[in-house]
Amino acid sequence: ARPLLRDEQPLSPRQHQVLALLDEGLGPTAIADRLGISLVTIRNHIAAVLHRLGCHSQLEAVATARRRGLI
Repeated sequence: ARPLLRDEQPLSPRQHQVLALLDEGLGPTAIADRLGISLVTIRNHIAAVLHRLGCHSQLEAVATARRRGLI
């Protein structure tokens, strides 16, 4: 069975990439620097990931994604 997300839409490739970088322990600023995109954009991606996973924090999102086999 595939892991279910809150709104039944899979994470976008960029959202998945941001989630994987969070899993590596990077913060939003470091992720923005690594990907060469703005901090505001990274924060928007993180907010979307939190919403889709039904989480309230970045740590909870990483733990939930691991448990669901998303990362």
